[in-house]
Amino acid sequence: MVDDELERLAKLTPAELDAEMNKLDIDEGRARTMVEQAITGADALEAAEKKTAPVPAEAPLARVVSLAQAKAKRNARIMWLAIAAGTVVTVGVTQGQQIVAWISPPPPAPSVPPSVSPVNGLTPQERAAKVREEAFADCEKGYVDVCEDELDVAKELDPVGDDAEPVQHWRETIRERRQGGKDFTKVPSPLRH
Repeated sequence: MVDDELERLAKLTPAELDAEMNKLDIDEGRARTMVEQAITGADALEAAEKKTAPVPAEAPLARVVSLAQAKAKRNARIMWLAIAAGTVVTVGVTQGQQIVAWISPPPPAPSVPPSVSPVNGLTPQERAAKVREEAFADCEKGYVDVCEDELDVAKELDPVGDDAEPVQHWRETIRERRQGGKDFTKVPSPLRH
């Protein structure tokens, strides 16, 4: 409503404005003084409000980036990620076996008897073969305990030779005799090796 009145007054020409003021019996000087006082009062009220109201802290301005710049930055990251992935795949395909060999622990060393200098001109394997022959002869005679002891001595000299079929046959025979509860003889003689 006040806005409509102000709009109407603003459209009046100076002559029309004087006529309206005379019609309402408004003194031009007195009206000017009242307007100046109202403006001064409004300024004083605004200043008082500024003093009592807390001044808001100014937040730092955010950096505004164009959409094109944001897309370019994102695409650059994606490109580097794609290059890194491609490199990993390429290296994995071309060098995969070497990488696995490098990461994996080495296989255990084959069980080789300790390097022992020959005794009486025989290597440990030759000595084990001789002890096994004696063990087989004792097994044939039924001296199962002596046979087993000699096979164990030969195994210490040559662990690989213990996998031979005759040795496994006699070890199985000894197990069967013990499980069957059969009596077997132990000869009280020292081991010959």
